[in-house]
Amino acid sequence: MRWEGLIDNNTAIPDIERYKEKLGQISIENIRIYDAYNKKLEAYKANMFKDFKRCLSNGFVIEKRGEKNISAKSPQITLTLWEEKGKDNSLVLNFRKADGKSWRFVLYIEPIEKKFERLTEDLGWYVDQEGKLETFKDEIKNLVFYKSEFSRAEKLIKIKRSIYREIDDLNFKISLWHNNNLLDNFLEFEDCLYKAVELS
Repeated sequence: MRWEGLIDNNTAIPDIERYKEKLGQISIENIRIYDAYNKKLEAYKANMFKDFKRCLSNGFVIEKRGEKNISAKSPQITLTLWEEKGKDNSLVLNFRKADGKSWRFVLYIEPIEKKFERLTEDLGWYVDQEGKLETFKDEIKNLVFYKSEFSRAEKLIKIKRSIYREIDDLNFKISLWHNNNLLDNFLEFEDCLYKAVELS
């Protein structure tokens, strides 16, 4: 899709403000697409916490410490599932036995189909609370910079739009890690939990 009137003719001087305006529109659309992805991710994590409680409610005392922190205790072991601050795509599952031994697993959550990862790809631009276009890029912000950035951002948003149309098909898997080693992948949290119990 071309932005009509961005460059009026071959001799016209492109207007930086028009590039900025279009980058702002792309940035807002990018946030909307990311929010839709994030909503599905958060729903998936919420189900993991529900499954944790369901799987361990028989024989364990369940203690909820917040929306994203829950533990299950017995005299022999305490299991805790939580989300570390700033780690949106993973949860931590910790086992602490009565003898003091501890096992820590990281559960990475990622789309089953890799193409959906593109929905979280950084655009490099955002619109702040005051509606001002911002970027973390350090290049000299001249006409060449804006023209190049507009072209790059437009290509990326086209890809994201295409993938976004299929967001209802987005499903996640869980990768179970211990000491930076991948142990296995799971489609269901319950299977992941039982594997971690078996290993600990």
